Amino acid sequence: MFFKKYTDLKLILIIVIVQLTLNLYDVFQRSFITKRGVLKLNYDLQGEEIFGKLAEFIGVIIYMVIVSVIVNFFIKKRTSIWIVSIFHLIIPITLPQFTWTIYHIPEIIREKSLKSLEFTDFYISRYVLHIKYYYTLYFLILGIIYLYFYFKKIQENKIQTARLQAQLSDTKLKFLQSQIHPHFLFNTLNSVYSLMDIDSSKSKDMVISLSDLLRNVLDKKDQNLIEFQEELFILKKYIHINEMRFSDNLKFHINIETGLDNILIPNMLIQPIVENAIKHGYSEEHIILEVFVNIYKKLDTLFIIIENNGKKLDSNLSSLLKKGHGLSNIKDRLQTLYEENHQFEMFNKNNHVVTSITFPVQLSISKIENDL
Repeated sequence: MFFKKYTDLKLILIIVIVQLTLNLYDVFQRSFITKRGVLKLNYDLQGEEIFGKLAEFIGVIIYMVIVSVIVNFFIKKRTSIWIVSIFHLIIPITLPQFTWTIYHIPEIIREKSLKSLEFTDFYISRYVLHIKYYYTLYFLILGIIYLYFYFKKIQENKIQTARLQAQLSDTKLKFLQSQIHPHFLFNTLNSVYSLMDIDSSKSKDMVISLSDLLRNVLDKKDQNLIEFQEELFILKKYIHINEMRFSDNLKFHINIETGLDNILIPNMLIQPIVENAIKHGYSEEHIILEVFVNIYKKLDTLFIIIENNGKKLDSNLSSLLKKGHGLSNIKDRLQTLYEENHQFEMFNKNNHVVTSITFPVQLSISKIENDL
């Protein structure tokens, strides 16, 4: 399962081509020097000599394919540079032993003994003589492996950027047409109208909040990630509108850890979740709704926990995503931005409906520059 997950077939083909090229060059080099008479080399590519070169060819390929899998694992898991460096300094020591084991396999099978692999004086001398060559060979192919993953990452980033731009445009459109859809705008404007004769200052306040909300959304329409303080501004305007709209039937409890202002967060992430809690929380049995917003950082992870005491979920998150609850866009964007390094869950707990989102903390450039 491990090898299947981290094996790259294109890279294996490249390793085979590189090793084949090196072997062909070696044959050409020796043949050329021998024919020119510069050096007296007995290089008769027959019998045991051919088998030895073939064993080395196969052994190096198998060995470096295994190394490429481990390198891919290191990259995906963002392994410490110290661990990676120590690994690559130590592991080539075993490359000669590995290739020579491949060479002696027929003898081991025939004699049913590992005697040919014993550390005799001849074996040790040969090892010392060839270790520099194998180290050079190892780091040459290793460099090609890292170049491959580097260019592959560049290509993936280009594709990811295109996908994010397309998703962002779609999300903005759905935000204006669905999440803050005509029904919401109608209800808000209707609330403003009904408040005009009762409380004109309150109705004006609602119009101003709605205007600020829409203006801020449009200003950030081309940004995939925004600072948390900007996302919080959108959320507060949205909460203010709904508090005026539902009056005493809707209460918000906001608990946000200090120091999160400059953390980058997906644009328009929290507001749709709060809207979903309001929209699906009310029912005949739940006419007074409380929404709890808890946001905090733990180590290098940001936690966004939104709860409500309204109507309980009647299905799991996978089913909810298929029902068009406006959550599928959030899930897709989190997957695109953070791949497997995030969590998105919805569940019932202690008479509350809980939406939980976690993803890695990423600071804005302005915050990093200020710290420097």
